[in-house]
Amino acid sequence: MYLAAIGDILSNSAALHELLEHLDEEGIQERVHTGNICLAPEGARECVEQLRLSSIQAVQGRLDRALVSRRPQAKRLPEGPLLEKSFATLGCADIEYLARLPRKRSFIREGIEWLLCHGSVNSPSQILTGETSLMKFQRQREESTAQIIITGGAAEAFSVDIEGTLFVSPGPLLNQEGKIRYTLINTEVVPFDTRIILL
Repeated sequence: MYLAAIGDILSNSAALHELLEHLDEEGIQERVHTGNICLAPEGARECVEQLRLSSIQAVQGRLDRALVSRRPQAKRLPEGPLLEKSFATLGCADIEYLARLPRKRSFIREGIEWLLCHGSVNSPSQILTGETSLMKFQRQREESTAQIIITGGAAEAFSVDIEGTLFVSPGPLLNQEGKIRYTLINTEVVPFDTRIILL
């Protein structure tokens, strides 16, 4: 099975549209998103609606939670003013969609258990990165029986195998050079394979 992991979209609606067209052309039907759909108001509504009307499994990211909560502490975030403007562009169905997104999802495909979350298994604010210590990954592994854990919020994509559990983070939808990217996970080989795909 091939699964596409998509990271922080951050209101990049044109890039999201191009990526979804690419996945359709490649025949990759299994798709997940690790949270942080909106940032700037331009493109925010289009991004939410593309996800809401698709079969992509998504979780609520830190920015998604701040956008729908509109609490004073959320407004004090550096991204707060942009999120407030994005909120004003969204329809009721879009806001309800963001509010209903879970922090993590578990699912089984072809006998493999997956966990999708934003941040770490235990906390959406504890972001795992390629520099995270082996000990912390091992603790996260002990918190879940999943064979593949897809996590969001990291600034860069990474994958690491910890004693048979594969941790994958796709990084933001746009890399530092502005190229569209996603991580393709292949479970038809052992050990499971990951590749960062640039469009």
